[in-house]
Amino acid sequence: MARVRSPWAAVAALFGGLLLGVLGAVTAFVGFADQNVADHVYSVGFARPGDDCPAGVVTFDVADGAPLACVRSALLARPSVRFPGFSDEQNRTVEQLARSRGDLDAQDQADIRTAVDGFAAGIPEQVRLDHAHVAAIGPLWGIRLAVLGIVLLVGAVVVCVWARRR
Repeated sequence: MARVRSPWAAVAALFGGLLLGVLGAVTAFVGFADQNVADHVYSVGFARPGDDCPAGVVTFDVADGAPLACVRSALLARPSVRFPGFSDEQNRTVEQLARSRGDLDAQDQADIRTAVDGFAAGIPEQVRLDHAHVAAIGPLWGIRLAVLGIVLLVGAVVVCVWARRR
């Protein structure tokens, strides 16, 4: 007895593979974005007014140590020193350290980064991680989420190749 192959099975598999591919691509993108955010939660930048500075990074003016607002619109500009999980006192300490040094040379910048790293080290890991995520699926966040997305993309390719051969 000959086995009858339905063309709809191949179409359904191909459609499923495409959906899996889209899900994988989105998951990988979100995972890489999440890891980027997590890597920069306690970063400190130094620039001059008008310079480009990375979003989400506390940035100080190298000329006088004042915090810079890294936005294009003056209406939205509200420079502040706010690190997730830091107390108000710790945030003030970092700002006062930057302002007290005035013209920030390489050593001053290193001292400010060391102070931020020291405060960040005192924050429990779970609190640090809670502030660092764009998205998480249980224990899957950052690079783990990106790897899941890549695995889904590979699975989508396998399903699509299989469907085409049917």
